[in-house]
Amino acid sequence: MIIAIMCTNGMAMNITFILFCFVFFLANEGHGATWSDVSDEVVKINNIYQDKTSVIPLQDLSQTLNVSLGLQLLALNNYDDVAGIMDISTYLSMEWTEEIYFTAHGAAAPDTSVTISAASIWKPSLILVNSAGASTEIVQEQSKLRMYLKSGKCEWTENLDLQGSCRPNVYFYPFDVHDCSFKFTSRAYNSTELTLLASSFKKDYFEENVAWSVEKMSTTTLIQDSKSHVKFQIRISRRSLNFVLNYILPILILSVLNIFVFMLPRHSGERAGYSITCFLAFVVFLNTIVTSLPKSSAPVSCLVYYLTVMMVVSAIITVLVLFTLMIEKRVEKEDEVKDKRTEIQRETKGTTQKMTKDGKQKGNGNTSSSQSRCCLCFIQNRVKVIPTHTQLFPVPPRCLQKFAWICRGIVCRNDPDMLYKDAKKLRWVDVANALDVFFFVFFLVGEFIFTIGYLSPVSVQYSDISSKN
Repeated sequence: MIIAIMCTNGMAMNITFILFCFVFFLANEGHGATWSDVSDEVVKINNIYQDKTSVIPLQDLSQTLNVSLGLQLLALNNYDDVAGIMDISTYLSMEWTEEIYFTAHGAAAPDTSVTISAASIWKPSLILVNSAGASTEIVQEQSKLRMYLKSGKCEWTENLDLQGSCRPNVYFYPFDVHDCSFKFTSRAYNSTELTLLASSFKKDYFEENVAWSVEKMSTTTLIQDSKSHVKFQIRISRRSLNFVLNYILPILILSVLNIFVFMLPRHSGERAGYSITCFLAFVVFLNTIVTSLPKSSAPVSCLVYYLTVMMVVSAIITVLVLFTLMIEKRVEKEDEVKDKRTEIQRETKGTTQKMTKDGKQKGNGNTSSSQSRCCLCFIQNRVKVIPTHTQLFPVPPRCLQKFAWICRGIVCRNDPDMLYKDAKKLRWVDVANALDVFFFVFFLVGEFIFTIGYLSPVSVQYSDISSKN
């Protein structure tokens, strides 16, 4: 019984001792660094760097101080593909070790950190090399630094809006991909004194942009002009669905509708207006797209080439439409010419019969009746008698006669007694109809081949972007 009581009392004393030690540990942990201790350390830091903030904090200045840079991408605010400027919101952080304070007071310093002004301590003179505006120092004098007293490590973090310039590449517009970079360097120190290292480049808190998509992020460390540089590279692609629906699809539809002008009835009077309207529509599309592209870009967007070719084709179609209308006008004059021809034929026949009765045409081999036969051709309402039997120009085949009629613009009718009296008589309305069919098929096939040639590389680019997404 006594032993049990003693054991119970011993266990109670042990538990009490353990609780006492735990409370003492918490008390010391919570009060390890007092305000007085921290303020004393801040005074020491200010005394060390008094008028010496431009000296690198290294015991051996022949060594190189390593400064780590980290970038957290928060948002892609805007990308101006005309001016070539990317605007992003970021958290930029820097880390380095302060050896002067750590060597002198690090061992006795409390295990805590302090926030001090950037003006009272050494800091890297960091700038954005490819800034779209003026290149100013990233770390301002009024900004704050956090210094860990026990290790001497210094941290600087700031929320920044950065504007970097990059060269736009709009060849596959609106399926274009752009590579932009933000290059940092220390303008006061060369690479033998200070080395910039890329620690991280993340987008954990990134807000998506409605017009652009971030495809790839990478970092590069390089030495250029005896200075250390860190480059944060961003690859973005355009969200192209809006442009496909508002630009590409209407242009393709308009290019097809432009060809159907040859299917309109010529007597409707709408052909010329229709073709000119299509031409002006291509001009408006071209001006709209050009205003959204860089003024001096290399290469030029293939969409601009496509629109330019379609505009030229539309102009050619307009000219051909006017040409076919001009041919159609000749049909209206054909009846008048036919009446004149009939009248002249009657007069010629009467004269021939009269001359035969008088005997002036008989027995004369040079003036045979076969040589008096002629083809009456009418050019601009003027009647000409062209001999059909000559030594220099024999009668051509029927196909060449038709070809000559079309090319030279001659309306010709054979005499009933000629060699080709059973040939089909060609009319201008037949020529106009044939030209309409020919031009429709020619431009339809040509635009189809050209459009396929344009869409093939564009579709490959679009599939690459879609696969990455």
